[in-house]
Amino acid sequence: MILTQAMHEAFANSAALREAGITRDTADPPGAAFGRDEHGELTGSVLEVNAVNYLLRALPVLPPALTELMLRWTLADYARGGFTTIGVLGPVGRAEDPIGLLRELGDDPHVPVRTVVYGLPAQLDLDEKPDAKHDTRFELRGVKFWMDGSPYTGGAAFAEPYADTELTREELHLKPGHMGPLNYELDAFTEELGRFHRAGYHVAVHTQGERAIERVLDAAEAVLKTDPWEDHRHRLEHNALITTEQIERAKALGFELSFFTDHIYYYGDRLRELVGDRAERYMPVGTAFREGHRATLHSDNPMTPIGPLRVMRTSMLRIPRKGGEPLAPTERLTVAEAFAAMTTHAARQLGVEEHRGSLEHGKAADLVLLSRNPFDTAPEKLGDIEVLGTWIDGQPVDTRRVSRPNLGIALRAVRQMAAR
Repeated sequence: MILTQAMHEAFANSAALREAGITRDTADPPGAAFGRDEHGELTGSVLEVNAVNYLLRALPVLPPALTELMLRWTLADYARGGFTTIGVLGPVGRAEDPIGLLRELGDDPHVPVRTVVYGLPAQLDLDEKPDAKHDTRFELRGVKFWMDGSPYTGGAAFAEPYADTELTREELHLKPGHMGPLNYELDAFTEELGRFHRAGYHVAVHTQGERAIERVLDAAEAVLKTDPWEDHRHRLEHNALITTEQIERAKALGFELSFFTDHIYYYGDRLRELVGDRAERYMPVGTAFREGHRATLHSDNPMTPIGPLRVMRTSMLRIPRKGGEPLAPTERLTVAEAFAAMTTHAARQLGVEEHRGSLEHGKAADLVLLSRNPFDTAPEKLGDIEVLGTWIDGQPVDTRRVSRPNLGIALRAVRQMAAR
């Protein structure tokens, strides 16, 4: 099995498909598909999250301590990158209880970064209210849904078809006129949104295309009419082609916006081959700021590497990695806006702004030391700034892979493997 970095597409041989229980008669899950040829035989292509999960569930189970060790290493990567708090949206993997593992780590003062978790619907018990324990390094805050898929698999539910180009025909294998599917009917999603909304959970929804965004906002309007919640903090994630009208509507409904501007840096040179002239309004974060949103930026790691300064630089320059002209330069952010998007705005969206996100009396002393003042640095040089250290509650965090706590966990993993 080969899992793409975006985790929206995988490729599996016949043995892997068999172990996962996928046959030619297996129905496609909502918003996903198992690739088939003209005769209906499986090709090994597995598209979108609901289908990829068939393969993930069939992976061999790792010793619990090994899963914990790798998770600690990953959290240390975030701390080295300059994060003190991260949002974990839709925890997946081979842990028997991913949320339970994150909660357990949150009680350990050696864990190098705080986590604010949005679980998958099946992982959450609506009788259990979201955690708001600010004295630990774990908080359960919300729930994560996917209304559409990735633009790079044909899964984004745009308002108009994908562009008919060699890229879409020969590499993505999309037929002319292809439209990405929506994962929920309106009534079904309204019911799901309403359940978690009434239980007090923040709801974050993966939305790339205009049709996906409209479906979520339609559901939200119905839910908020019967169950008002003035400061609900529900959020649209990614927002590749959100329109100005939808940005205004989201503001009126109290929805937060978070943008995945790394699309511009890593894929900007090919976006016109995907969406044609619509690339000129791709990731319109500048419009969101002008319309009064306290919008945020994210990297959706592992789809793109950990690197908050790179993300901010991209939002300020909007120049693809391979160079060329800026993409939609009117959507650029200032350095102050970019930093707010990664600090104060991010803390607010995650519901922790009373305790973190800015340097104020009474808040946690969660700090990042940089090699240079970003406000005195040219935008194109932001990526050269080094993270010299991170602190949580005024104490430096240990980001070493080999440490006394990690060695203890590694020994426990060895014993677990030997006992099998």
